[in-house]
Amino acid sequence: MFVSYIGAVVRQNVPITIDNWRDKALKDAKDIIWNDIQTTFVLDEERKSYVLRVAGKIHRGFRSHLSNFYLKDREGNTNAEPPKIYQHYISKDEWSAFVSKRSDPAFVNISKANRERASNPKHPYKKSRMGYARLEQKIEDKPVKKGKVIDLTTYQNSKSTPQ
Repeated sequence: MFVSYIGAVVRQNVPITIDNWRDKALKDAKDIIWNDIQTTFVLDEERKSYVLRVAGKIHRGFRSHLSNFYLKDREGNTNAEPPKIYQHYISKDEWSAFVSKRSDPAFVNISKANRERASNPKHPYKKSRMGYARLEQKIEDKPVKKGKVIDLTTYQNSKSTPQ
């Protein structure tokens, strides 16, 4: 609930055209965000940097979400209108500025390079949400039935006993 509230406050007070969260122009908006959150939740002043850091991450995530799901339609054409779900946060002028920034060849090249780099990580993450027992099964190419919970000790004992 706390992070969702931060997201709502950020979407109301920070334009999507802001590229850098550390921009000096955001000082007033950050003060508004902090004061709004303090009136709703009881927080010490020493938590301000954490809350604003989370707000920055949420803002960046929101902009990425807009790019990934609303910038272009299914045919690949750029949407001239802001998404209906966010029209109370995003004006048409702000949306057109956002679209032009995301359509800039420099941004497209950086985005493409980052996408390629992320698709082939040097040290891929292996565990995901499956946990160690299911990872071990996947490595050994054993089929796992959906929804079945496996006790690792039973699984290891069954491997050592002849059947």
